[in-house]
Amino acid sequence: MNTLTIVVLLALAIWWYKPLRVFLIQRTNRTVKVLLVVFPLLFLGRLVYRIYSGEQDDWDVVTLTVGVLLLLWLSLVWFTNWLERRRPTKVRAPDLATLSKLPGMPRVPGVAQQVAASPEARRVARAAADAAAGVDWDNVAVGVGRTSGRLFARFKKSLAEDASGNAKRPVPPAS
Repeated sequence: MNTLTIVVLLALAIWWYKPLRVFLIQRTNRTVKVLLVVFPLLFLGRLVYRIYSGEQDDWDVVTLTVGVLLLLWLSLVWFTNWLERRRPTKVRAPDLATLSKLPGMPRVPGVAQQVAASPEARRVARAAADAAAGVDWDNVAVGVGRTSGRLFARFKKSLAEDASGNAKRPVPPAS
């Protein structure tokens, strides 16, 4: 039995015990954030110590090159975000006529645009939006549970009647 096997068995034991699993899931996000900060800092500290003590090798050059390129990339991302904040773009609906000109996209007929512009279509859309806004979405699960429970009870009752022979049999048509 090696160390990896012991670690895997320990992880399985933690996962099978529900309170530990819940605790682990709740704390994972914070732990990962801390490790994403601590491990690079430890690596940089080790790198600085090796340069200070004169024990340099090829990996140090690679690490410094990758670090400089990563810092350059992050600075470019920050700079573009800063430029975008200065001149934010306006949010607009997609232009369906332009999109329909792309290959493979369905064409937007002119009649559909006229229908969408009509006051009747607007009233229907407004009524549908009002009806959707009036729905109690907080109790959807309860409503579905009740409905499916009633359907299951009817199904179970009909199966019980069929098994006992008390079910109403259809009368054959008179000929």
